[in-house]
Amino acid sequence: MNDGEHLIVGTGRNQYQLWLPDPPREGEPLAAVVPQDKTALHRAEAAMHFWRFTRGHAKPAAALRDVRLVNTLRALDGHLSGASYRVIAECLFGSARVDAEPWKSSSVRDATIRLVRNGVALMRGGYRKFLRK
Repeated sequence: MNDGEHLIVGTGRNQYQLWLPDPPREGEPLAAVVPQDKTALHRAEAAMHFWRFTRGHAKPAAALRDVRLVNTLRALDGHLSGASYRVIAECLFGSARVDAEPWKSSSVRDATIRLVRNGVALMRGGYRKFLRK
């Protein structure tokens, strides 16, 4: 099953993960689809950062880190409430994205597990690294 193209564009802190369901035609502009869910604001900000990047403007690294931290804390809350990784993934990424791949080999599953692990590490004292800056 072909689910489109998955690309990583940029280097270092200016890396963007793109999913293109259909290959774009040369000269046609790309469009960003932002689902109107709990993450809409963060997704819209990420789309704007990418747009600025394509225009040669640097994105602030803190904004992407903030989105990651919010998702980490949301994943931790779900974990502490007893939710399964799949339920947490559906809350963070949406049911359609979770259902798009076989769960056991899903990149969304891996990302969810990583977010929960990072959240647990923060809870166990890792948050102190933020206080040092």
